Amino acid sequence: MSDDGITYQQAEPADAGAVAAVWNRIAAEDEPTGIDAPTDAAGVQRLFQEMRGAGAVFLARAGAEPAGFSLVEPVAGEGGAARVRVYVAPEQRLRGIGRELARMAIRWARDYGYKKVKGYIPEGNEAALSFYSSLSPLVPLDATGVEFELPL
Repeated sequence: MSDDGITYQQAEPADAGAVAAVWNRIAAEDEPTGIDAPTDAAGVQRLFQEMRGAGAVFLARAGAEPAGFSLVEPVAGEGGAARVRVYVAPEQRLRGIGRELARMAIRWARDYGYKKVKGYIPEGNEAALSFYSSLSPLVPLDATGVEFELPL
C-alpha cells in the first residue's frame, strides 16, 4: 500500500467485479469517456479472454474500494501496437492514480514487445486531453476527438 492508501496490481479475472464497478461509474458520466455502456463481471472476464494474454488490466484500490483501472489491448491488424486506456473513478481523480496506472500499462506493453501504444481522446473531454498531454509531449495539445500514438 502506498502512503496515500492506494494499492496497484495487475488484475486477474477474479478482479473483474472491481473493474466493472469503476467501468460502470465511468459509463454513467455525462462527459464522453470512450465507455458508452455499463458492463458486469462477466463482461470484463470476456475482455480478459478476448485479449488472450496479449493484453493486461491494471487495478487501483483506495483501501478496499476500486479506484481506477487501465487496459492494454492489442490493436487489430497492427501487430506492434497496443491501445492503452486509463479510467479513474470521479472521486479519486487528481491523486496521481491515472498516472501510475498509465505508467504500469505502458511498461507492460513495452515488456511484452509492443513497439507503440495508441490512445484516444474523446471529443469534448478536456480532462482526458489534459491527462494524456501530461504523460507525453507527443500527445496533441489542441484537439479532442483524436487518436494519438507514442513510440515505446
